[in-house]
Amino acid sequence: PSFASGPPPATSDSLGVASFPERMTPLDLVHTNFRVSDFLFESSTDECELSAWRMRVDSLGFIAHDVFAPQLQGAERESIMGRMSKLCAITLSREELRSLGIGRKARFFCFSYPMLLESAVKITIADVSFPDVAFLSVGGFMYFDERMKLVDVRALMPTEHGGFRFGAPQHWRFSWTTATSEERWQPVTIPALIRRGVRYFTWLRPGEAIQGSEVCRNGGFAYLFHEPSEAEAVQARLNVFFPIEDRSPEGIQACHSILERSGTP
Repeated sequence: PSFASGPPPATSDSLGVASFPERMTPLDLVHTNFRVSDFLFESSTDECELSAWRMRVDSLGFIAHDVFAPQLQGAERESIMGRMSKLCAITLSREELRSLGIGRKARFFCFSYPMLLESAVKITIADVSFPDVAFLSVGGFMYFDERMKLVDVRALMPTEHGGFRFGAPQHWRFSWTTATSEERWQPVTIPALIRRGVRYFTWLRPGEAIQGSEVCRNGGFAYLFHEPSEAEAVQARLNVFFPIEDRSPEGIQACHSILERSGTP
């Protein structure tokens, strides 16, 4: 999605990317108004993992429907879809889950990428302040119980007081790009990042190993300045990733993040 130029403008500061790639603004997880029944899930080709979700447009809340429905085209007017990362296990106790407002039955989580559309849509920064719109246009996290039933949906919102605090930027090796599937890289949707030349991004799972090395203990985000198939492009020297910090003023355990080492590669 792209952001409209009319008021209120979607500035770099308001989206938390003014200092990118030197720094990544903290993010918070905010409750959405989606219902469990709003989502239909698709499995990967081997049917071992959930890989995408679909949602009927007429199930969107009033604000999200008002923002997106007039701009959708073709089959999108009936339903929209978004990609999902692989699921990771949650290791927080029930007490910790309760303190974070996450359902005590949550056992797994994944990152949900921005919805996939044929053409860009225009939204303002005021629109993105609504969690449902932010989830669909920027991304968020989904939480599942032991039977893989959805129990919670959260949107990502940039804020200096957010629970997701990131370490210093680190270079993303071009060999790591070739070692990952092209399908996991999703188009960047924030205009301020696009203007800086960023093309794709991916969620790095907690404890995920690439070429035998753990990349981010607590998870993070990686960004490409070129097509994923062009791993040795000149722009590859600009590729970067931001790991979630081990510690923050609030503490990883005490904020809106429930990311823990999953114990799975």
